[in-house]
Formats: sequence, C-alpha cells, structure tokens
Amino acid sequence: MNGKVEKKIRRKKVFFPLSFLIIFLGVLCLFLFKSNYFNIAAVSVENNNIVSADEIKALANLEGKNIFLVDLNKIEKKIQYNPYIDSVEMIRKYPNKITIRLQEKKIMGLVKYKNVFINIDNEGNMIQTVDKFPDCKIPLIEGIEVKEYIPKKPILESDDVKLKALKAAFKVNEYKEYKNLIYSIDISDPYNISYKTKDGIVINVGDFNNMEYKLACAYSVLKSNIPKKSGYIQINSDGTATYKNKK
Repeated sequence: MNGKVEKKIRRKKVFFPLSFLIIFLGVLCLFLFKSNYFNIAAVSVENNNIVSADEIKALANLEGKNIFLVDLNKIEKKIQYNPYIDSVEMIRKYPNKITIRLQEKKIMGLVKYKNVFINIDNEGNMIQTVDKFPDCKIPLIEGIEVKEYIPKKPILESDDVKLKALKAAFKVNEYKEYKNLIYSIDISDPYNISYKTKDGIVINVGDFNNMEYKLACAYSVLKSNIPKKSGYIQINSDGTATYKNKK
C-alpha cells in the first residue's frame, strides 16, 4: 500500500513541473510567434550603389512579418535574381529589424546590342540592357559582336584571348585620374588595344600585358601640354610614350 502511495507522489512530482514547462513553452511560443512585438518594423539596406534600397525592400517584402518565421535564405535567393546583385547577407536584429547587406556587380563597360546597350561586369559577364549610354561614366566597348543577350552569361564565352584583353583593359576604371575621361575601349585586335578619350585622343597600348604601367605612361602624356581635341598617344615597345597630331 505504501508503495502505491509513493508512486502517486512521485508521479505528481514529475507531472506538475512537466505541465508547468509545457504551459510555459506554449505561452513563450505564442509570445514569440504571435506578438506584434516581433513583427519586422524596419528594414535597412547596405552597400547599394546601383540598385535602390526601395527596390531591394520590395523584393524582400519583409515589413510586418514575424522576425522568427521569415525564411531569410529564400529571400536572399529572391534578391539575387536581380542581375546587379552578386551576393546577399541578411541579418536579424532583434526584436524587429532586418539588415540586408549587398555586394553588387562591378559594372565596367557597355557593349552596343541592336538598339540598346548591355552592361558588362568585371568578369566580362552580361548583366542588363540599358536604353541610354552614360557618356564617359563607363566606357563603350568596341570590337565585340553580340549574337544573343543572356543575363549573367559571358559575353566572350568562346574567345579566351579577347576576354583576357577585355579584363586587362578594364583596369582603366581603377584609376581616379581616368574617371569620366575614357569614352571607349577597342579590343577588335586583342594585341592592339586602344582607348579613346571624350576629347577624341586615341591611346594605343598594344597587348594586354603591363597595363598599369602603360596607363600611367599614357596619363603622363595626357596631362602635359598637348592639344586636347585630337591626336594619338602610342605606348612603344621600349616602354616610352609618344604623342602625334592627328593628320
């Protein structure tokens, strides 16, 4: 008899704490998942220079949703459908904020295609078409024939030499001295790359080797007392740069 009583007492000792724990967890879940306190009230976007914050927020569609229940991995993939986005990191900031940290594609040039222009990133991939040419903000690339526009696909998939020349020619965008100065880059012959300034001066740099040095030499001539409206700057095989008037 005493044994049965002891069993009942032990069961009660286990039952009541367990019941309390279940009730507590139920209340906690209701608070976490149903309370407006954890509904997302603010979304911030970082490192966006090309894509607007409003566009990213519209793609994410997060405001008003529970911060614990949103599938951030799914939303990251959705945002990456934007052709200008390279990578996305989403950060929960409790109780009700989300930060979207972007890494955008580096747009280095444009290629004419039918009646539009195709943005090209630093890897030579097609990103998106644009209607207007942003004069001298990024250079026009000449010497590439585009047969079909496919977003995020290489524009020179079957020509490794010309692709190497294109990537090397893009180094001009890394120099602040050349900012808003270069109108176009011609890689028709990848072993005779040329730049054209907005004033019409042609810079012949030869092949795609030692581009940093060649661009520095060319700029030293550009900033000297030469006519600014026409002419040629030639980077010679001995590493010197010479200027000739346009005839």
